[in-house]
Amino acid sequence: MLVPEGRSIFRSLTVGENLALGGMGRKDRDVLEGELEQVLTTFPILRTRYKGVAGHLSGGEQQQLAIARAMLQQPSLIMIDEPSLGLAPLVIDQVYDSLTRLKRDNGMTLLIVEQSTARILDFADRVYVLRTGRVVLSARVDEIGGDKALEEAYFGYAAA
Repeated sequence: MLVPEGRSIFRSLTVGENLALGGMGRKDRDVLEGELEQVLTTFPILRTRYKGVAGHLSGGEQQQLAIARAMLQQPSLIMIDEPSLGLAPLVIDQVYDSLTRLKRDNGMTLLIVEQSTARILDFADRVYVLRTGRVVLSARVDEIGGDKALEEAYFGYAAA
């Protein structure tokens, strides 16, 4: 399941309607109701804004809505493109706190495209760096040796 850059929520629909779209096509309504409750527990701001128009949410709240909607499709993997793009630092912290809960509590596999090396080193288990379409680094976070090695792979030169 992909959560694209820019969030791609349905701005004119309510938060609840956006979440309902995540469960469309599922036949297991009783299971879906339980998963909706779990999503609202993981992203508590969505519960408080459930009947509100999604377009009125902040950028971070919209990002949480997009991730929550993806979760309701029961994927084994969620790919998230630039979850911090355009967000204030405090909001980025909230989004990554939610992602941490997903990873920890749900055992969800997350593949995240992120340009903040410090952020991803704090979050990831494994890091891949792609440059011009080629993998130039593939390692567990504890094998990388910190920001300097990651930035060297990312930018293609020794970090100053």
